[in-house]
Amino acid sequence: MKKSLIISILCLLLGLVIGAGGYLIYDLATEPPPTPTVEPIPAEQAYAGTACRLVESAYQVLSDLRAGDYASLAQRVHPVYGVYFSPYSTIDLNANQWFAPSTLARLGRDKNSLIWGTLPGSGEPIDMTAEEYFARYVYDRDYLYAPVISVDRAACPDSGRANTAEAFPDGRFVDLYIPADSEDGGWTLLRLVFVDYEGSPMLAAVVHSESSV
Repeated sequence: MKKSLIISILCLLLGLVIGAGGYLIYDLATEPPPTPTVEPIPAEQAYAGTACRLVESAYQVLSDLRAGDYASLAQRVHPVYGVYFSPYSTIDLNANQWFAPSTLARLGRDKNSLIWGTLPGSGEPIDMTAEEYFARYVYDRDYLYAPVISVDRAACPDSGRANTAEAFPDGRFVDLYIPADSEDGGWTLLRLVFVDYEGSPMLAAVVHSESSV
């Protein structure tokens, strides 16, 4: 199924689910539901519209991550907050790496190692180049085709010590979740956190989580 069609279906579901006071958790591995015969959602319910923009923004970010296009990704980063990268579900604004858009745009050419956080249990530093970190803790699976996505609600009940709301009180997020299977091992999740800037959702954090954590 083409991603443009998927996004259109998700936007329809967002209007229905959020209009009813709920959240969206949708399994893309299933067939899309038939077109519902309901009255249109009132225009004043703008929340659903912003959620649709979040989904669109998330897929744009994923496309950049998949292509390793740091310059394009930088254009989607919040110009004031910049973007944090957390290897695990608990965001540490003091320990996680942070980049302004201009710095992120050049990151692909940087071969220096950085400390991105610490390993759970041992407390050893995660000392990697940007290329190594992105391969291990950002685009470690093909999240552009993740079978389950969620808006503003954890896609995986076992995602652990997530503190997104505390770290970004004004933020909203999209979860891309790949369940465990016999071929690839345990589940993994990539959370993209967005904060509004002049009416547009801009990337503020990229948070990774996995079943071994």
